[in-house]
Amino acid sequence: MRYLQVIGVALNGVQHPGDIAAAQAKLKTMADIKFRKIFDLLYGVNRSLDLFTQHGVDKIFECRILSVDKRFRGRGLARELVRRSEITARESGFKVLIFPLSQFPMLNGQLPNKKNCFKIH
Repeated sequence: MRYLQVIGVALNGVQHPGDIAAAQAKLKTMADIKFRKIFDLLYGVNRSLDLFTQHGVDKIFECRILSVDKRFRGRGLARELVRRSEITARESGFKVLIFPLSQFPMLNGQLPNKKNCFKIH
């Protein structure tokens, strides 16, 4: 029997205005204090950026996780996952596509903004 193997993944989602506030409210009910602290900080940064207003959109395509098995890195697989995510976003009518900072060292630790967000034309 032959088994298929997952060697890379892009987990994408849609973010709407108000989603972060709702997630922060839900976060308050969770018992794990460390988890709450980390995500409260991340949500706070996202709210302060207000990418919806910056870009004049009512939905954002978000690549939440992008990962390639370390045995298969350096072969362009992550680049291909990004390309396919962008195609999916464009075909679905999105104008803005964002990725977690940890996925892109090229941002040099900068927060996403009008200059470094992926704007789909």
